[in-house]
Amino acid sequence: MLGLACAPGCSSKGGDLPDELDSVLAYEFSPESLRISPLTRLEMGTDGEPELAVYFELADRWGHLTKSPGVVQVQIFRIGGVSQGLATLADQWRADLTNPDRNSAMFDVTGMYRVPLAELPDWLSQRANNEGEVVRVRVRVFMRTIGRGGETIDLRDTFEKDF
Repeated sequence: MLGLACAPGCSSKGGDLPDELDSVLAYEFSPESLRISPLTRLEMGTDGEPELAVYFELADRWGHLTKSPGVVQVQIFRIGGVSQGLATLADQWRADLTNPDRNSAMFDVTGMYRVPLAELPDWLSQRANNEGEVVRVRVRVFMRTIGRGGETIDLRDTFEKDF
């Protein structure tokens, strides 16, 4: 006969399930950090045009990946170029993830959000076709979402990569 041990927090008696749970508990799993992934890359979009696929993940206070509604702003900067060593804002995009269906559609099988940026600056579009010179790009992602306790919070991360 096989016996199963019950971990802390569970009861061996089964018992009745509660009629309802406190909805505030859901906020305990709200994101507390955002990290842009090195999977971020240039690729061809479904329309055959180059796009920058920005991958980022949200994690709760235990470091577990999670989803969350919110609004995302992505900025890309060209490093160097006209001013060596300086970063110049090249463009920015906004993604509304407050709609649950859209939010889920942008949540990739990797467990991360994938935000495809289209209409790239020419110098970056050329790199998708391996044309032009290698350029260093800084990507910043800002997300306004709902944190623990239901308050609005801002999460952000910065990532640099050569394309």
